[in-house]
Amino acid sequence: MNTAAKNKCMGLFCVIFLLSGCDFHKLVDKRSDNKNTNNVITTSPERETLHAPLSLTSASIVDDFSFQTQRAVRLKLHIPASESETKIAIYIDMDEAQGPSRHLLERGFIKKSTLYSSSIPVPSQIEQLSIVIDDQPATSVAITNNRAEYFFE
Repeated sequence: MNTAAKNKCMGLFCVIFLLSGCDFHKLVDKRSDNKNTNNVITTSPERETLHAPLSLTSASIVDDFSFQTQRAVRLKLHIPASESETKIAIYIDMDEAQGPSRHLLERGFIKKSTLYSSSIPVPSQIEQLSIVIDDQPATSVAITNNRAEYFFE
């Protein structure tokens, strides 16, 4: 048997296989239709209203509203020279419903340097940062015009 004859046989086999599969699915669909005649599916008006288009025409927006929820604050810390690594942690203090809490924004270290510089995202309502150097008590640094700078002694 040559290759052309083999290809024709394979093609014919594939067509028969595909057609037999279609007939089987039709038979299964007819049987399932007969069984589900008592189960009628209806849609409720509540479901239809879930997909109704929303409108912002009735929304009221306060005058001082801003989409800005955070800002990039440029931080510069001038630290006395040290031969060892200096650990730095930057926090924000927030008054929450369950009480005040401290959130870590950034942690780093410098080695044999006197300047730590970074740009960090800070929530817009925060007006000062808490800086901890080498596990010492925190120092508050005010944010002015999206900048915070402090000289440690």
